[in-house]
Amino acid sequence: MALFETLDDSEKLLYNTQHAVKVSLNRGLDKAAEYLKGKLEQNSPDDKKTKSKKYKRQWKINRRYKNMRILYNAKMVNSPDGEIPLSNILEIQSPHMRKTFDDCADELADIILNEIEF
Repeated sequence: MALFETLDDSEKLLYNTQHAVKVSLNRGLDKAAEYLKGKLEQNSPDDKKTKSKKYKRQWKINRRYKNMRILYNAKMVNSPDGEIPLSNILEIQSPHMRKTFDDCADELADIILNEIEF
């Protein structure tokens, strides 16, 4: 006998509600991550010497973990100790990532909350 078959109606309702919230939360996180990725692409600095947009185009979303999205920039540069993320250097010189996040934090929260179904 499956676990779900042994639950009473109120337990089934709670289980189904919990599942719906998890699914809609992750949908909201996906939408918010895509929104933030777009904002980071807009606000990322260009390489003024080469007019390159390689850094701007390297924003990625890691969806590996449940209920969490990690945004990162995959552009790497050489250093004496090996390759390091270019974003580490640029954020020290010109904090565009923190500013972008702070500027749209309320919008990100709204995107997530608007997706959650109770």
